[in-house]
Amino acid sequence: MTSKKEYIPIAELTRLPHKRAIVTGGAMGIGLAISRRLAEAGAAVLIADKNEGAARQASHELKEYGYETSFAVCDVGREEQVQNMVNAAIRTMGGIDILVNNAGIYPSIPL
Repeated sequence: MTSKKEYIPIAELTRLPHKRAIVTGGAMGIGLAISRRLAEAGAAVLIADKNEGAARQASHELKEYGYETSFAVCDVGREEQVQNMVNAAIRTMGGIDILVNNAGIYPSIPL
């Protein structure tokens, strides 16, 4: 068992004030849930998604709750767009502390 001095409560571990996060694929589904939870924990969140409308809407909805969010259009399969996303994060948030690589594709095929 750790001493009381070494023990950090879980509530303290999940607080992220002054942290800056990018969530790729952050506008819908699991990515949106991750974006929301990071924002709830106090992080500034850049929602990166190739669907501009969904990214804009997700950022807007989280801002309505008072969370610090922004968005960037990014197809992570395109290097130039990834660099633009990183530059947007640095410009709007001052840096990056957390990167969640959530974006992905999956084939839609009949089983």
